[in-house]
Amino acid sequence: ALTAHTIAHAQELVLGVIGNSKDQVQPYTPTSSASAGSLYGQLYEGLTGYDSKGAVAMQLAQSMTPNATLDVWTVKLRPGVKRHDGKPFTA
Repeated sequence: ALTAHTIAHAQELVLGVIGNSKDQVQPYTPTSSASAGSLYGQLYEGLTGYDSKGAVAMQLAQSMTPNATLDVWTVKLRPGVKRHDGKPFTA
């Protein structure tokens, strides 16, 4: 049994994935490979995502409401979310 542990503060995350040719993974770049899609799912959380049945599910967004002409949306963010640096997640 472990009686003591330390927390490592890494400056770099190294991922090994078979079948992915990307040197970098960015949340705004398109992906067409299953392995890159898997990386995105593990590293990034979007405003919405999909549940196990394929329906749209809220993630970082608590709600998304369009105006009458569907060209402006009001997004209410989930409370209590922190960014990677510990700062609050805000618009």
